[in-house]
Amino acid sequence: MPRFLYHKSFALDVPSETVYKWYQHQGTFERLTPPWVKMRVKEYDGLKEGVLVKFQIQKAFFNLEWQARIEAVTENAGFTDRQVKGPFAFWKHEHGIKYVADNKCRVNDHVQYELPFGKLLNNRWGKRKAQLELARLFRYREEITRADLVDFYRPCDRSMTFLVTGATGTVGSALKHFLRSQGHVVKELSLTRPYKGAFYWDYYKEEPNREWFEGVDVVVHLAGYPIFCRWTAQNKKKILESRWTSTAKLADYLAKEPCRPPVFICASGINFYGTDRDGVLDEKTPGGNGFLAEVTKQWEEACDPLRRVGARVINIRTGMVLTPAAGGLAAMLPIFRLGLGGRIGSGKQMVSWIAIDDLVDAIYYMSTQGSIEGPVNVCAPESLTNKAFSDTLADRLGRIAILPLPEIMAKLFMGDLTKETVLANLKATPKVLLESGYRFRYPRLESALAHLVV
Repeated sequence: MPRFLYHKSFALDVPSETVYKWYQHQGTFERLTPPWVKMRVKEYDGLKEGVLVKFQIQKAFFNLEWQARIEAVTENAGFTDRQVKGPFAFWKHEHGIKYVADNKCRVNDHVQYELPFGKLLNNRWGKRKAQLELARLFRYREEITRADLVDFYRPCDRSMTFLVTGATGTVGSALKHFLRSQGHVVKELSLTRPYKGAFYWDYYKEEPNREWFEGVDVVVHLAGYPIFCRWTAQNKKKILESRWTSTAKLADYLAKEPCRPPVFICASGINFYGTDRDGVLDEKTPGGNGFLAEVTKQWEEACDPLRRVGARVINIRTGMVLTPAAGGLAAMLPIFRLGLGGRIGSGKQMVSWIAIDDLVDAIYYMSTQGSIEGPVNVCAPESLTNKAFSDTLADRLGRIAILPLPEIMAKLFMGDLTKETVLANLKATPKVLLESGYRFRYPRLESALAHLVV
């Protein structure tokens, strides 16, 4: 069978040793994996000769196990991974880092591969499809590498330690991989179930443990019962209590600890402002009405014990988080790809959004900026109407957004949460972030979707 070749090369204005060191960090492998690829690393013991990397990829209803062995490791020059077990008949990927000048290098990716099933796939059609998929993958990898190491690189004089709750969720997973790829340490605190490598806390029955916070610089509290569910009385109680109870217990405990972490970042949402507000909403805008508004108010107030003792507390009021891995965008993509998408309701309601990479980068940025505290709107500078959002998404997919979802149908499918989520009219602005000098990677929806949607 013929072996196909794929090659990608790009220049970076950083030393070759910087790129090599970045590849060595735990989390970089996951960081370079596009969010549309559902991948979970099962075993990895660092960038060393002979190490076997085991990971699982979910395709449709199947879980594919992939094992690759690292070989030919050359300091500051690259390494090779070769498939031992996986979906390809043959796979060899050479990661080359070529020195160009003191602060310049070139990254070369050279892939040799053979598709499975013999002549059935190893033909012109199979090669074309495989080359297209590889081009998408390596375009994403180049963009992440360039952004993290050059365009939005945030140097830190030391390795920091973060304690993250909700670290297996969509945002928590992206955050921990980003932090680890930057050379920082991440401790995970699970509030739902025990799992390997994490502390477990049954916050209804137990008090926090001092051991969890030893050496921690920043606590990032993201855990909470999912909002997108049927809003029964029981689920509403879980949504509120999972946020308020855990936050209040953490804040009360840490407020009494003399060696508490100096920074406490707690999730919140722009739902704080209610469901239908005129004008632009910044961090000084008073709260609004509605179930989620009350949840976010109590969530933020639960941090007060820490504020009273002088800790730096940040409440991140996020907009709609854009990622094809989960959430609203993931739910819309299959519908829009079929050409069945369109505005929801009147389509005039304002949508405030944030790309997943900007969200995790902003959390890291705020943790290092001593002047930022209190509520912070974490959303892109650009808000759009729901119709404009739908049209932009459809255009990215090469479709037309001509099938609107009437308000009555939206309420039928989604129930009570419709009014406070997809029909909410909230134009939030990230005033605190912008005034602090923060630069967004994806300030406009077109660029965010070009990065996230294939």
